[in-house]
Amino acid sequence: MELIKKFEEISFTHLSRDKNQFADALATLAVMAQIEEGQMTQVLQIKARGEPDYCFMAKEEIDGKPWYHDVQVYVKTREYPLGASKNEKRMIRRLALGYFPSGEILYKRSSNGELLRCVDAKDAKKILFETHEGNCATHANGHMMAKQIMRRGYF
Repeated sequence: MELIKKFEEISFTHLSRDKNQFADALATLAVMAQIEEGQMTQVLQIKARGEPDYCFMAKEEIDGKPWYHDVQVYVKTREYPLGASKNEKRMIRRLALGYFPSGEILYKRSSNGELLRCVDAKDAKKILFETHEGNCATHANGHMMAKQIMRRGYF
């Protein structure tokens, strides 16, 4: 009640349990932020999405080729895309250092030595959907999700 007096404007909104993730996020932000008394802050606006965030992570390929196509071609043949600039060629060479092919599949070695399979937007959306909404459900632990993904043949 003492803190309420220090704000110019304050409002309270009751959230149902299904909207509680916002309250959790705000509580986490409140603990992380160190704001001194009298310091002006910006208003925080939160917009709820109609779909889960992971649905927006995988972008469709414009040219029908996966995001890693240029790197995959360079790793296999040491050829650059037609019309690639000097900077683009340098970037492809640098990226290619961390990747290697196995047949038609391209892998990236992570910093801890694990192999990460490169997937296109279609496969990424399928994996995300099946992981979050399918057999794994949203509350499966990491081990269970990894087993389900491997069982489906993604790795």
